[in-house]
Amino acid sequence: MGAGGGVHISVPDDHLFDHLVHQLGIASALQLCILLVIQPASGKNHQDALPFEETKHGLDGSQNWASAGTAGNMRLIKLFAWELPFLDRVEKFRTQEMKFLRSRLMLRSVNNALGFALPTLAAVLSFIVYAITGHELEPSIIFSSLSLFNLLRTPLTFLPVALSSIADAANAFSRVQDVFLAEVMGENIKFDPELDVALSVKNAHFTWDAPPPSKITAKPAIPTVSAASTAVEKVKQVINRKADSAVNSEISEKQPETPKTEDRIFRLKNINLSIPRGKMCAIVGPIGSGKSSLLQGLVGEMHRTDGEIVFGERVGYCPQIPWIQSATIRDNITFGQPFDEEKYWKIVTDACLLPDFEMLSPDGDLTEVGEKGISLSGGQKQRINIARALYFGSKITLFDDPLSALDAHVAKDVFENVMQGALAGTTRIIVTHALHFLPHMDYIVTLNDGAIVEEGTYSELMAKGGAFARFIEEFGSTESQEESADKRSPEKKTEDNPAVRGEKKRDTTSKKLMQTEDRNVGSVSFSTYMNFFRAGRLPFTFPLFVIAVLFFQGSSVLSPYWLVWWQEETFDMAKGIYMTIYAVLGFSQAFGLFSMGAVFALFTFNASRSLHRNALTRVMHAPVSFFDTTPLGRIMNRFSKDIDTLDNVVGEAMRQFLGTMVQVVGSIVLVSIIIPWFLIAVAFILVLYYWITIFYRASARELKRLDAVLRSSLYGHFSESMTGLTTIRAYGESPRFKNENASRTNIENRAYWLSVSNQRWLSIRLDFLGSIMVFAVAIMAVGTRADISPAQTGVVLSYMLVVQQAFGWAVRQSAEVENNMNAVERILHYTSEVEQEPPHDIPENKPPPSWPSTGSVEMKDVVVSYRPGLPPVLKGVSMNINGGEHIGIVGRTGAGKSTITMTLYRTIELLSGCIKVDGIDISEIGLRDLRSALAIIPQEPTLFSGDLRSNLDPFGQYDDATLWDALKRSWLVENVKSDGYSSSASSTINEGSSSRLTLDSRIEEGGSDLSVGQRSLVSLARALVKNSKIIIMDEATASVDFETDRNIQDTIQVEFADRTLLCIAHRLRTIIGYDRICVLDAGQVKEFDSPENLWSKEGGVFRGMCERSGISLADIKMASEQNKILKGMLNLN
Repeated sequence: MGAGGGVHISVPDDHLFDHLVHQLGIASALQLCILLVIQPASGKNHQDALPFEETKHGLDGSQNWASAGTAGNMRLIKLFAWELPFLDRVEKFRTQEMKFLRSRLMLRSVNNALGFALPTLAAVLSFIVYAITGHELEPSIIFSSLSLFNLLRTPLTFLPVALSSIADAANAFSRVQDVFLAEVMGENIKFDPELDVALSVKNAHFTWDAPPPSKITAKPAIPTVSAASTAVEKVKQVINRKADSAVNSEISEKQPETPKTEDRIFRLKNINLSIPRGKMCAIVGPIGSGKSSLLQGLVGEMHRTDGEIVFGERVGYCPQIPWIQSATIRDNITFGQPFDEEKYWKIVTDACLLPDFEMLSPDGDLTEVGEKGISLSGGQKQRINIARALYFGSKITLFDDPLSALDAHVAKDVFENVMQGALAGTTRIIVTHALHFLPHMDYIVTLNDGAIVEEGTYSELMAKGGAFARFIEEFGSTESQEESADKRSPEKKTEDNPAVRGEKKRDTTSKKLMQTEDRNVGSVSFSTYMNFFRAGRLPFTFPLFVIAVLFFQGSSVLSPYWLVWWQEETFDMAKGIYMTIYAVLGFSQAFGLFSMGAVFALFTFNASRSLHRNALTRVMHAPVSFFDTTPLGRIMNRFSKDIDTLDNVVGEAMRQFLGTMVQVVGSIVLVSIIIPWFLIAVAFILVLYYWITIFYRASARELKRLDAVLRSSLYGHFSESMTGLTTIRAYGESPRFKNENASRTNIENRAYWLSVSNQRWLSIRLDFLGSIMVFAVAIMAVGTRADISPAQTGVVLSYMLVVQQAFGWAVRQSAEVENNMNAVERILHYTSEVEQEPPHDIPENKPPPSWPSTGSVEMKDVVVSYRPGLPPVLKGVSMNINGGEHIGIVGRTGAGKSTITMTLYRTIELLSGCIKVDGIDISEIGLRDLRSALAIIPQEPTLFSGDLRSNLDPFGQYDDATLWDALKRSWLVENVKSDGYSSSASSTINEGSSSRLTLDSRIEEGGSDLSVGQRSLVSLARALVKNSKIIIMDEATASVDFETDRNIQDTIQVEFADRTLLCIAHRLRTIIGYDRICVLDAGQVKEFDSPENLWSKEGGVFRGMCERSGISLADIKMASEQNKILKGMLNLN
């Protein structure tokens, strides 16, 4: 629309040229010569601007992706104290963008100067040629021609603007065209209700469309395993592996070369499946073997290159990473389906969600969960994910590792209630690492390196004695199936609680998590302007602007007067001198206008760079709660649309307004000198202009603000939808989300349409007032014809056309300045109003360089809530942890396990109590000192776009040998085989994987090209690189198979033997050998002692959990003994 409008007003009327030829004859041909010479120069500048536009938009995209990756993962960034490197990352893109912005602004100044000065230069040279050819400069000829030249000024001035708009439109169209030309997912899945089986897959081959995704295979084969290694053998293995890794680091062993693109694309090969109706099928295999990819291939998310897929019924899909909308829990479960109360409460009961609803009272299931379900634990999100699949009611349901994020007893209940209960009789295809559920499966498919290696019933696969059977013999024995009904968790008996069921009236507005975006009202404040001027270094640029204005306006006013003096031969000088001075005045106008534009380009550059940096810095140091309650779309709107307005619109609108006002003042002075009565008329007309301006600005300003707020909502919904595309498409909800997006777009367009209509309203009134003003001056000129010369009358009448246009344009630009200052206002809000975390550095309270030296942690009466007004999550937690102790933390989902992590990192501040690390109160030191001393393997591993090296070490503090060694020790790449102590199970791990993964391997945003288990291994590698004294593992191995879990636990026992380790775990077997176990329940410490002592408590919480998981006292003693032997041998080494 903007480009089209620019083209329309930039087409001069052909009649103007006809009149000029009639007036000046051959001399008017010079104007065409100037057009032919100068306009191509402007066009050349336009062509030069196109690469700038393309590069700028490319940088915009990079910056926005950098900002999105940063803003969307601020929790992880803060946990690792990475604010500064990620701030530098975004600023690096911004610096490159600013270079192109500066060049663009200077080109715009040149184009504006050429467009504005073109009529003046054409008039100067035409009059000179007219005089040289022997014609007399008669007033009737000169000033009528001058009026015609002035009429050319507006279209020619806006021609560069139109060309720039065309550049923007062409680039935007090119990017939109790329979307339109992108491959569209076809309806490549067939449904046949008459099919004998639920699913038939024949000779199917799948591939990811483009590299990455390089499905990096951490373990390409299910190993051939021997009997369980003894504790001593394990110790020798891990010690020798660590020693070998150290040697390799010392000799700087080179990592393998990055594989070729085609070798890095993960593929599923020759898939043949036939799943009977109403059966439960498990898909198993090591991490990276293609289990999740297979499910995505079945639902059409992975490109199928060959073969056929036929479903017998409608399909539901429960992804491994739950996608949670920024809505209520109920809306996330029903997911657009009609609400059926009886069905709904049966489903939430089966999904074990009722106890969670009780904790969320008074809102219960009407609690708004925030963006990405930020207010929920990982287990709660997964059970909502399962409940959604249940509510969808399909006859075939695909589950991608649905139980990994759940506690053992909750996972058991969900499996019985859902898989064996609510879905009994339907087809269930389940990817799982939970080996103890496999005997309950009707059919099992084993994947390895993208291919099916074994399939059959559990008994058939065990009878074969193949890799699956050997794997189960070694690892399956660790998960006993001895679970009796009388030991089931009593936590489910809450279904009749009316507060839980939502039957109590609730004040949902008071608990709204995502805060409504503030919208200012009234005029933009004076302080906003002053802050903007300070950011643009006004004290430096304003004097330069004043000089440029005086130079431009002085030459503009003097030029017509000099023409009068030339015509009347007022001064005794040769015609050549008159001509020369007149030409100099014309060129001076062009130079003055360029200088004005250049000064404002400098002003805009300074302001944009300063405000962006300040806003980004403040947002980076905002507390985690800010990102919990602020939609990502709103943040991105500030750093995309508002910053773009600041870069390209605000400064230009202000320049045009000030330049036009100077032109208005100069024109009034010029006309008033000749006709003093004009001051009376102009005073009356100025009052009308002022009234119209006030009326228009009030509505235009609010419409602009409304447009900005609505755009944030649009961006937020679009961004959220993009992250959940797989879920949306799998449930067939694409039409609903398209309609919602279209509805939000239409609502946003209403504000834009009203803004355009408002401008048309203004145009009609400005044209009317301008016509009255021209008519009044014409009457005055006729009435005073006896007192002024014809030449002066000509100057007045010719300039009135300029005055009319200038008055109208000044009104428009005054409103445009205030409209676009809304963007400045919103950015300034981020530079000053965003809440900040406590200081990151407190010089007077710096801990010793070696802190923490022992890693002891003391928590005393810790009380904490997530936000003011919410009930406490931890209620008087106290515990003393000795340096080097390994502490397991267990408890039901929502008990407060992860909250302990947040208190240690101070992402939430304590309401009361204190936490000391090595005797230092962590509330008294800077956040950077605290967080950099800790290491965490988070519950939801997150990676950033870039290479693997930057994900391990964004600061660039470590050499490649150190990073490569960490990858080996985290089992992401092939470990160097040592002596004969290596078991057969581990000797084949990662065989060949080193050819797939290097430090230069490309990682997609969020690590989408890796499996969740592989991301957990990268998180482990991060912790190994950081080498902190205190390590926190927040359910870090929930998404890996048992062999990898065992290997990780071995690594942890070796690498973190002398470190303080806090491990939040669902798998009790991973922590039963730890020094002590902390059992949390409802935010309180219920039990805290060694595993053996806790087992000895009859009726204890921990003992009950162990009994439900089939863990005996002998298992606990064996694990403890192994850890003691391990630590003892490590001390000897």
